[in-house]
Amino acid sequence: MALVPKSKLQSPGWRFVFSCLIIGHLWAIVARPLDFATQGPNGSSPASGAFYAPIRSYAEFAYMNHGYAFFAPDPGPSHLLRVTVRNGNGDSKTMLYPDREEQWPRLLYHRHFMLTEFLHTLYQAPLQFSELPDEVRGDVAMIEDWKMRRNRFEAIRDSMLRHLRVVYEGANVVMQRIEHRLVGLPEFLGERVRLNDSRLYVELLDGPPPTSELPRFGQPPGVGVRAESQR
Repeated sequence: MALVPKSKLQSPGWRFVFSCLIIGHLWAIVARPLDFATQGPNGSSPASGAFYAPIRSYAEFAYMNHGYAFFAPDPGPSHLLRVTVRNGNGDSKTMLYPDREEQWPRLLYHRHFMLTEFLHTLYQAPLQFSELPDEVRGDVAMIEDWKMRRNRFEAIRDSMLRHLRVVYEGANVVMQRIEHRLVGLPEFLGERVRLNDSRLYVELLDGPPPTSELPRFGQPPGVGVRAESQR
């Protein structure tokens, strides 16, 4: 009986290469959700960040760095933009982004949804030294990081405002960040609250965090106060 010759791809060298590729891919599958799940007020866990860092470029190239929690059994609230446009005659129009009735086909609606969620994830409260505890004022690295995050948020927000002014031919544009929370089980069973009930839409504050709190990078400092972005 003649022996079947081995393929070159079955050689120890190639098997080592394929093993490394498979392990690297599995690494990326595990590392990104772990990094996402361990995010807190001050960013990701240092341990999960270090675990994810070597494979980050591959995960981004392969588009594996999704927001997994959005599609989880407990996805949490969604984040929208309420835009009010006023022309020179005093007439105004208010729109919500995204809006399933206005943005069609569905892919366009989904694109708007990704943009509003992206802006929310970038949010950093404005920095006011007078509102900071003494131990925070002396932390140069924390202050610089805060400034960088706030500048990045303002740059993206202002680019959206500029685009809207072009679309509406120079009209005055006011943009507010809105959180649309989910219906709680008691609300649904007891009051039959619908998903689009107005009570579920809460305006997010754009202001310094409370004096009793340390900086919370990437987290909204609170809700319930009108947040206007007007230039």
